[in-house]
Amino acid sequence: MSLLSNKNSNLSLSLLIFLLFSIQLFAQKTDIVTLLNGDKITGEVKYLRVGILTFKTDNMETVSIQWNKIQSIETQNYFEIEVADGRVFFGSIAPSDNEGMMIVKGVTLDHNLFMKYIVRINRIKESFWDILDGYVKFGFSFTKASQIGQISFGGNAKYRTKINVSELSLNSVITTTEKEATSSKNDLSFSYQHNLEHEWFAGGIASLQENSELGIKLRTSLGGGIGNNFIQSQNQWLYTLAVTMHN
Repeated sequence: MSLLSNKNSNLSLSLLIFLLFSIQLFAQKTDIVTLLNGDKITGEVKYLRVGILTFKTDNMETVSIQWNKIQSIETQNYFEIEVADGRVFFGSIAPSDNEGMMIVKGVTLDHNLFMKYIVRINRIKESFWDILDGYVKFGFSFTKASQIGQISFGGNAKYRTKINVSELSLNSVITTTEKEATSSKNDLSFSYQHNLEHEWFAGGIASLQENSELGIKLRTSLGGGIGNNFIQSQNQWLYTLAVTMHN
């Protein structure tokens, strides 16, 4: 601990690194969003939810844009686009000659869609490494006054295709003190969702938990359920979900 200051202090160090898609972070972003006032923004379309488009600009800043303020989108990337009546289209996006509309360029057909009826947009990536999103975080803290040190570690990975979403999460905290034994807390969870027809989806979750302070050596939880997105619009997203869990 010779590197620590002699003063009572709380030294914290957190390091956040993106895992598995670092190359993607520095790739050229060529999506273009044109606003109603004529301004153009270049970057990467991430997703649309409840009337808000999330967009990552060239300088790596993420901005939120109201959907009703957008005139057009132009991108060669591949997307899943859902409209209010539940229909889903796949393809790249191009401006339309018709006001208030955009073109979804599919593999064999192009579709002209009214933008006011679009309720959800998701990026569908092509290669395994593009589809996989994730991060790792690491932290360390030490309080000299109480002689308590703590190391934390966490990670997340999400894999998304047209009809499936899988996610793995890990969080771990180890605490050390001079007078007490080292304690640990670890949580690992995995979830899976499969999209069905007519706005239905099904999925499951499994988790493992360890907490030495509470005397939990290993707690296992399993669950599954089915749900339905029965209201989706630019202002609302309401769904029902029935789940059963077992420990």
